[in-house]
Amino acid sequence: GGRGRGAVNQPTRLTEETVVSRLGCRKDTRCPEQRSRGGGGTANRAVRDVNCKCSACEIRGRNPASVPTWGDQAPAKQHLRLILTGDHTHRYWNDPPGTVYDSNRQLFHLYKYERFRTNLNTLKKSIKADRERLQFDEQAVMEELAAFPRPERTTQGNIFYDTSKTKQKLAEHALDGTLERFKGKPRELKTTCPEYDEFEDKEFRKHVNNTRQRHLGSVGWQFRRNLEGSKDHHAKYA
Repeated sequence: GGRGRGAVNQPTRLTEETVVSRLGCRKDTRCPEQRSRGGGGTANRAVRDVNCKCSACEIRGRNPASVPTWGDQAPAKQHLRLILTGDHTHRYWNDPPGTVYDSNRQLFHLYKYERFRTNLNTLKKSIKADRERLQFDEQAVMEELAAFPRPERTTQGNIFYDTSKTKQKLAEHALDGTLERFKGKPRELKTTCPEYDEFEDKEFRKHVNNTRQRHLGSVGWQFRRNLEGSKDHHAKYA
């Protein structure tokens, strides 16, 4: 029954559950070994050198105007994007921002840690969204091809160029200089390789010219990019 008026007050036994409910704190569910050695939380916190005196930190403190803005042309962002897009299992995806920040001080310490951390997280979200969108598009294309398979030939009776041996061979000849040696002589070029017999002379000439223009444009763009990057680097760090 209930406690009567003459009942003696007994002290309440404070268990860990009682303390948790009264104080609103979280119960420590770690095992004794984890408690004794510390840590074991929900996240691993990276220990950073907040008093770093590396050359990048000195540049940031002495001449902040010389630090590249965090845009698509910033070496630090290009470096991160190249790694994150090229390997979805790279440790940068799971390492704490502080660990990533200290992994390449020459590039990353040009920026304050708080700013770097925000930009890193934003870049990860953007790359992940792009990858998911690409996977969705690829799946849609595969389903479309399965439902409506492409015929073996075009409406003009030609084979499809994107899957032809001619395309692969023209790409090789663009790289080794063969297209330049046969510039303006597509008929002679066609006799050098049996794969080129897939197309009639008129169609073949069109593909030769297109491949050559794309190759020259790519080489010119790479040269201009490297030249501008070199000038920019020497202007900022000379």
